[in-house]
Amino acid sequence: MSDTTQDKETTQEKAKFKFKCIQCGACCAPRGPVPLTLFDIEYWASKKIINNLFPYMKIQQSPMGLTELVLDVIPITEKDEKDGGEDESDEEAPDTDSEDASAIDDGEKEEGHEEDSTDSSGDDESGDEDSDESGNVKKGKCPMFNSESNKCLIWADRPLYCRSFPLGYDGVNYFIKMDDCPGINAVETMDKELLKQMREDARKEFEGKRLIGITLPILQGIIMRTMEQEQMKMLSKLSPDQLEKLKKVQEIFSEVQEEE
Repeated sequence: MSDTTQDKETTQEKAKFKFKCIQCGACCAPRGPVPLTLFDIEYWASKKIINNLFPYMKIQQSPMGLTELVLDVIPITEKDEKDGGEDESDEEAPDTDSEDASAIDDGEKEEGHEEDSTDSSGDDESGDEDSDESGNVKKGKCPMFNSESNKCLIWADRPLYCRSFPLGYDGVNYFIKMDDCPGINAVETMDKELLKQMREDARKEFEGKRLIGITLPILQGIIMRTMEQEQMKMLSKLSPDQLEKLKKVQEIFSEVQEEE
């Protein structure tokens, strides 16, 4: 058998990415924090829903030491676990069909990429996960996931990470974030335009996280410096008696922290 024939058979055997979101909630709970980008923040601000999401946003360090902006998870309750296996909705999930994630045969190639391949990275339903002091991954449920109805509360306005899920992009190749996602192979064929949108969202999410990693540490530094300057101005206006009282309050706080 020639090398050409072997290569052809290998290509034919390669599984195509066929996906349709069935709104099963498998990627919503249990999971780690949901990665966000500045694109998501700008979009939510324009839709005037940013205040609903703001309480759950936080800045964290990834296992690789990168600064991330995430939508933090909330604890999974016994009621959530009971409701989680039931899908009470008769509404059909939005169609997110596409064809082959590894290459779209539409006569066009993306500039700078001769061939994008789709690799399997194993189960990664938690995205960029947060860890506690012991190194254990923090698990919970997305605060925008309704366990009773198995519905995303912001489906039409969900972040890029969720729009492209389970498709991911690492700067070179596309890959599958969650091998056992129930929506994979849920359809026979997939629409090319929808696949192109998923790929575009995956690339945009990758770039967005890169920008977050660059800009957030700088903004944090500026904010901290500004707060310190304002604090120094405030302290300079206090009398000796007020400074002494403030010192006692700080000592009390220190004692409480040590007890905890």
